[in-house]
Formats: sequence, structure tokens, C-alpha cells
Amino acid sequence: TELLEAINGVLATMTVDDFTAMMDQAIAVQPLSE
Repeated sequence: TELLEAINGVLATMTVDDFTAMMDQAIAVQPLSE
């Protein structure tokens, strides 16, 4: 799909640090149940 291709394109240009920062932000805004 176009969305999947776009995501893959972004991931291909991202560094590990970029990915980690994005995941940290996603976790921060989404409360996790203990």
C-alpha cells in the first residue's frame, strides 16, 4: 500500500537514534497499563 511504502521509506532513512526517540515519544504519550 502507499502508506506502507511511505513508512518503509521513512524507516530506511532513519537512524537507530531517530527510531529510539520516536518510540520513546510514542510511549510517553500513550499511558501503558501496569
